[in-house]
Amino acid sequence: MIIEAVTQYFAERGLTPLRGNEEGFLANYIHRDQEVYILIHFYMPEGNEFTTSRIWQVHQHVTSHFYLKGVTDVHVLHIFYTRHPELLHHICPEGEAFWLMDMNINRLILFEDQPADFIGIREDLENFILGGYTRPYSGNFQQSASGNVKRNSIGICNTILVAVNILVFLVVSLLSQYAQNMITWYGALYGPAIIDNHEYYRLITYMFLHGGMEHLFNNMLVLVFIGNQMELMLGKWKYLILYFASGIIAGTVSIVYNMIGNTDVLSIGASGAIFGVIGAMLGILIINKGRTEDVTVRRLLLFIVLSIYSGVTSQGIDNAAHVGGLLAGVILAVILYRRHRRQRTEGES
Repeated sequence: MIIEAVTQYFAERGLTPLRGNEEGFLANYIHRDQEVYILIHFYMPEGNEFTTSRIWQVHQHVTSHFYLKGVTDVHVLHIFYTRHPELLHHICPEGEAFWLMDMNINRLILFEDQPADFIGIREDLENFILGGYTRPYSGNFQQSASGNVKRNSIGICNTILVAVNILVFLVVSLLSQYAQNMITWYGALYGPAIIDNHEYYRLITYMFLHGGMEHLFNNMLVLVFIGNQMELMLGKWKYLILYFASGIIAGTVSIVYNMIGNTDVLSIGASGAIFGVIGAMLGILIINKGRTEDVTVRRLLLFIVLSIYSGVTSQGIDNAAHVGGLLAGVILAVILYRRHRRQRTEGES
């Protein structure tokens, strides 16, 4: 049976096997820094071998083994091996982390609200199942009207945002200098126009205007990589909320900061919203104790420090918007991101 082979495979990589009392599931676990990480493998080729309540009973049976030993920080990932992934979307107990392994095509399926990795085992699992095929998958799972499974590893909303930014820049660049000034003046972030003239649309339009090719390229480069990953982690609607809310908050912070300094500043660019995406990534890393795919807290903090330092030491950079967007992103991550970990109570077994 496939889960026996997978369990043995992870045992050879340092994850101790834990055999159950019945057929259909096996487990591996590993201790790390006073914490226990558990993989529970469910063999469900037809998709109906286990009910939600039975899965929960298995979960409790496996985790109680560690609670009775005094371990209180237990992380669990449920992995279902099935030929009918479309039947298992709602079968895992609410709030628990799970992955699906489609045995029809030997491909790992991650729903948009599920962890992209778990103690670094994703690549090993894919390599084993796919016989050396190392291309990772992380994305949205949908079922088409015909019943076929669709997968998407590219953030559609993020791609559209990048395309719109580029399109707006090209249109502005093709127009005359006068038209470019008009678009800048009537679309840029400008405190007096927003406060006195109630031109609130500027809190959105300024995010799609850029002062030159280098400005656009730098912003879109960051957005392509971090934004795409963030959309796959949050889902498209939460990602859009994150992006636009961060941009609006960043713009508001900039206006307030300049009002306090008694200055009127024109500001354009997507960097406020992008710093919100970066801040959300930092927030998720903190929530997950520094673990998510190939990004680490140290690496991200270094990037943030260098970015802010570059803004402080350069002229014409709206640092208030950057800091405002960053803090907004961290806060929004706490609100929007759902960590898949069961909440335990005293005496639970």
